[in-house]
Amino acid sequence: MTRLELLKKSLGESAMTFLEKNFGSDDFEVVSLAGDASTRRYYRVVFADKSWVLMAWEPFKDAESFPFLNVLKHFEKHQVHVPEVIGFSPADGLVLLEDLGDLTLERKFWVYIKNR
Repeated sequence: MTRLELLKKSLGESAMTFLEKNFGSDDFEVVSLAGDASTRRYYRVVFADKSWVLMAWEPFKDAESFPFLNVLKHFEKHQVHVPEVIGFSPADGLVLLEDLGDLTLERKFWVYIKNR
């Protein structure tokens, strides 16, 4: 099985098409990341020496009705550094985000509390 066939099998055809459209290429690597307590799945996508995070969840109507994007906008409005949304596919439940690294907001909060 080729690298692309393995990616399609793990991500699904729609996610592969979404990534190919956003990068203009299929020359990327995908690594599964640990999820949270929800049904969302996360992947780190590496292309051209940069990385992004792909979030896969349930399909949604539009950006306004997607809870994750609403929370992102709320945090951003209150000067919380959040990842930039690079692209999304409502019909497929996919959101491509800037990769801010492995430190979660919750862990950052507890570090802040500890160091106060």
